[in-house]
Amino acid sequence: MRAWIFGAVDARAEDILFYKRLKFVADDLVICADGGYNAASLIGIIPAIVIGDMDSVRGKIPDSINRIVHPRGKDKTDMHLCIDYAIAQGCTEIILLCAFGGRIDHSLGSIFSLRYIAEQGAEGMLLSKKSKVFVVRDKAAISRGEYTKISLLPLTDTAEGVTTTGLQYPLENATLYQTQNLGISNAFCGGSATVEITGGVLLVVCEIDV
Repeated sequence: MRAWIFGAVDARAEDILFYKRLKFVADDLVICADGGYNAASLIGIIPAIVIGDMDSVRGKIPDSINRIVHPRGKDKTDMHLCIDYAIAQGCTEIILLCAFGGRIDHSLGSIFSLRYIAEQGAEGMLLSKKSKVFVVRDKAAISRGEYTKISLLPLTDTAEGVTTTGLQYPLENATLYQTQNLGISNAFCGGSATVEITGGVLLVVCEIDV
């Protein structure tokens, strides 16, 4: 099962248009992290549940929508609580929307949560109009789509045995260090690429070059 989680980052008009083009299906689980309900309501999506301390929701959530209200003084962010909920429901794919571009701390937290999702045995992705971000722990095939740039960044101190195909600057059994920038700003050679690692956790950032 796939979950879509709306974060509380304010969505611009171009973001709303992008989200409206996404393909939500009947079996998808839509979750709003507190103020993520604002964006979901703008695109006409009715979430299955809203989770959080409800400090950033604008307007009234209809009584027909389920919610889990947490106190403001808590140990996990609203986004993390939503991820835990999705995993508990058996979701194996979790896509984060409106989860990057606001506060730096929350944006970084969203990126790091992709590793957490992977460690729970699910696939995670952070998706925006201009980028998609996900982690690789072994091997991934990546479709170019609209994206022109791709960067590889270790989420652990190192990512070992990094081998790529289909990229302008290929790597073969390389070690990438978190404190260096070797993997930043590569490019696709064709319609797809592969990334394989033997150790560590690697963050893959695909972006539209503007």
